[in-house]
Amino acid sequence: MASFLSVFKFYEQYDDDEIGALDNAELEGSIQVDSNRLEEVLNDYYKEKAENCVKLNTLEPFEDQDLLMNELDGSEEEEVITVVLEEAKEKWDCESICSTYSNLYNHPQLIKYQPKPKQIRISSKTGIPLNVLPKKGLTAKQVERMQMINGSDLPKVSTQPRSKNESKEDKRARKQAIKEERKERRVEKKANKLAFKLEKRRQEKELLNLKKNVEGLKL
Repeated sequence: MASFLSVFKFYEQYDDDEIGALDNAELEGSIQVDSNRLEEVLNDYYKEKAENCVKLNTLEPFEDQDLLMNELDGSEEEEVITVVLEEAKEKWDCESICSTYSNLYNHPQLIKYQPKPKQIRISSKTGIPLNVLPKKGLTAKQVERMQMINGSDLPKVSTQPRSKNESKEDKRARKQAIKEERKERRVEKKANKLAFKLEKRRQEKELLNLKKNVEGLKL
């Protein structure tokens, strides 16, 4: 109940003290055009306007007229700001463009430079094309044979240190083993010489046949 009373008291502060028509709301009537009252009102109005206006001859001359004109011109000038609006362009790369033209039968791709084949040069002495035959040196078979030679193929007896307490029988057996190993090496050396000789003949034969073929092509 106390809360309701406090609300009513709050609203009482904003109530109107006087309720009714406004002041001079009922004043009505008319006035004649040639009335003295109307003439007085007009005279008062013209007099008030004359007091607010200033005659030109009463103004003091302004010395710096150019400054005034410059200020007027400067105030009228508008600051012009140039704004360049770039047209929005779609960003494309080469691969994306190529993909737009790709279909079942057309597959665009990067054009690769294909170097021209080297021109065949013929030797003036032999008439055989240069850089065709293998260079002088060991053949593939010879290199393979040399790679097969390892530590196990070397003489074992001759490389082993001799014992200080070696008996006569051991010394005789060691020397005999060394002789056998040297004999095997001589046989292997002879076989290698024969293999090199046969390989040389084969290459010379191929070179001769190739030369004949080149001469036949010239004819």
